[in-house]
Amino acid sequence: MDKRLIETTNAAEIKDLLMQYHTPKPNAHQVSTTPRSFSKLFSGWELPIPVQHATLSIPNGPFQDYIYILVAKSRQLLISKVSLKILVIEMVM
Repeated sequence: MDKRLIETTNAAEIKDLLMQYHTPKPNAHQVSTTPRSFSKLFSGWELPIPVQHATLSIPNGPFQDYIYILVAKSRQLLISKVSLKILVIEMVM
């Protein structure tokens, strides 16, 4: 499930995966998920401190995790896009 969460850019699929994460499983130890644990899931999901504080101000639960992951993925994709443009410009020059 972690791999799918890292790879997908589909908001509906992210929501479904998070709901599975937060659904109690019989006879299983429920692992607490926080935005910080999701940042450790993939190193590209580190957010600037002010943005981390903003996400932590949302009540704990699936919605907080959903917001954190959407913001982190957006930032990751934006950085990738900018890096790709810089690479293309350098190749042209």
